[in-house]
Amino acid sequence: MKNNILNTIILIGIFFLISSCDKTENESSLESIDFGESIYFDPFLWSKSDTTVLKRTLKFEFSDYAVEQHAQLELQFTDDKQNILNNNQHVNIFVDNSFVRNGKIKIEAKSNIVTKTIGFQFLPGSDLGEHHGFLIISSHNFDRIDNFSKAQIGSDNRIKRWSANYDKEYNPLALGVFWLLIILLIFIFIWFFIFRNQFYPKMKKGRIQVQSPYFKSIPTKGVRMIIFSREPRKQGYWDRLWKGKILYEINTIWDKDVIITPKRKNLKIKLPPGFIIKPVTLILTKYNTYEIKTEKQTIKLQYN
Repeated sequence: MKNNILNTIILIGIFFLISSCDKTENESSLESIDFGESIYFDPFLWSKSDTTVLKRTLKFEFSDYAVEQHAQLELQFTDDKQNILNNNQHVNIFVDNSFVRNGKIKIEAKSNIVTKTIGFQFLPGSDLGEHHGFLIISSHNFDRIDNFSKAQIGSDNRIKRWSANYDKEYNPLALGVFWLLIILLIFIFIWFFIFRNQFYPKMKKGRIQVQSPYFKSIPTKGVRMIIFSREPRKQGYWDRLWKGKILYEINTIWDKDVIITPKRKNLKIKLPPGFIIKPVTLILTKYNTYEIKTEKQTIKLQYN
């Protein structure tokens, strides 16, 4: 009794092993269609998102009898588990650049050789990575399709394998904007921390005191320029941001503009025509007093 049960189990195992091997052999013998790779990216600004329609041209051979009978054939894509692919599975199917709403590819035997351009489009909801499946016959009314006889087609109706890759990348415009911002930030960093002080140096800590004919103490720390003038002025925001602060000292005694800028640890003075400084110099050094003679009066300055 035990031997009979054991033999039965062995026979059943051999049957399923043969069936499995036969199924694997049938699958491996199917012609493979590689649709290639489709890239998707999220929309950004005016750059809209869309996926490429992957296209392959398939050729089908029909007998003279099939052509005479105007036979028809319907094909459908399935995934690797043989679930039918349609719009619900986040894919679009195209035949000769025309969208197929129900996913069924209809082919008429108008000649012995019929070619169709099949388009396969992944939609944004599709899983990323490699996709595999089969091209199956959903209905037909003749005995032979290509190299497959009715008996060879089998109950699962698979005639070809297909594969495609679906990947997601950054939107090219978004990527370009990102790198542009990175370059801009690098430029801003280099400008503010390296080049700005070289092109537009700032004054060191100190004070310029106007001692006569009026008194005013003017701090110099962090200022790139001091302008003595009689006309009120205001520095522009961007000029101050990119170049540095200009300090305006406004008083009616200044007939013309007198400009002071940094010169290493000291200051450099620029006088308008008709103004004379004593002692004669272009460089103001600390703890010294200077007299500037204008056309109308004498102004006394000290740099501390």
